[in-house]
Amino acid sequence: MAIRKIDSFDLYATANLTEGPFTSKMEAVGTASISSGSGRRGTKSLRIANNKAFINRCTVRKTFDAQATWIVGFAFKPGNVASIGHDILSLRDVSTLQCDLGVDTNGKLVVSRNGTTLGTSSIAITSGVYNYIELKITISNTVGVVQLRVNGVTEINLSNQDTQNSANASADQVWFGFDRVQTDGVVSFSDDYDDVYILDGTGGAPYNDFLGDSRVDALYPVSDQLAQWVPSTGTDHWALVDESPPNTSDYVTESTVGDIDRFGFTDLPVLTSPVVRAVQVAMYAQNPEGGARNIAATALSNAVVLDGATQALSLSFRYLYEIYTKNPDGTVDWTPTTVDAASFGAKVIT
Repeated sequence: MAIRKIDSFDLYATANLTEGPFTSKMEAVGTASISSGSGRRGTKSLRIANNKAFINRCTVRKTFDAQATWIVGFAFKPGNVASIGHDILSLRDVSTLQCDLGVDTNGKLVVSRNGTTLGTSSIAITSGVYNYIELKITISNTVGVVQLRVNGVTEINLSNQDTQNSANASADQVWFGFDRVQTDGVVSFSDDYDDVYILDGTGGAPYNDFLGDSRVDALYPVSDQLAQWVPSTGTDHWALVDESPPNTSDYVTESTVGDIDRFGFTDLPVLTSPVVRAVQVAMYAQNPEGGARNIAATALSNAVVLDGATQALSLSFRYLYEIYTKNPDGTVDWTPTTVDAASFGAKVIT
């Protein structure tokens, strides 16, 4: 396992933030929301805003298993750099801070271990402008690693550092937003995040190091390739699952083990020399009747089928994700052509 999360936030409304995209959120004085039109390409962004006369806490939090190394890439647009320095990303051991990344009042990026500065960028980012930031941290008392890249340029590269603040040389949570209480300065800002990837340090290349400036494009169903589930209305299954954010008043449903709904999707945008690192299937699903029911994502590429991991449904709607780093047809890298030709969907497991 290496790619743990990819997201453009285009699929969601604010109410969906803790239904799978993140495990939880804290809004002590600010707001965490999905902002339309604020993304890098005019779509949506994750917005963390502070509207008080002091800065306190506003974060969204994703919980994983404990790992010593984490690599996080994201497009970041600060709303008001000069207002006050604040953290924008942190790695946690449960809730204990290990290391964080912040921006100071000069726009410099600062990596710290629980308040102790480890490194500062030479570049200064500016308000209202997106930059692509990548941070790699290995947590250790003695052999910690800190690497920071901005728009592909290495700004901090440190080894043999003390990056460990807790009793454990690992982190299991990634927080986006600010969590330092500060009372000086006039504080009103909104920070936007887009095109996020999160990797751990396991697995093979290229998924255990920086991926470079990355974009995450949301694709939507446009046709039925296999329609074995039951539509809530009409005959076009794809038209019941193509909304962003999801509309729970129309849907497809099924209880027969092995039945599949699989769809053709919109094509990827045409880019110059694109490299497709992964395809993620997002399923917004529930089991309102209770009991143990499970589904899996399924992919079809050139007649080769690959089902994803079995995932349990809950009583309420939640997002379930499956990441395909390779094309099932030959276990080779994806290309825009093979992504466009493939179909994806969901399968009843139990």
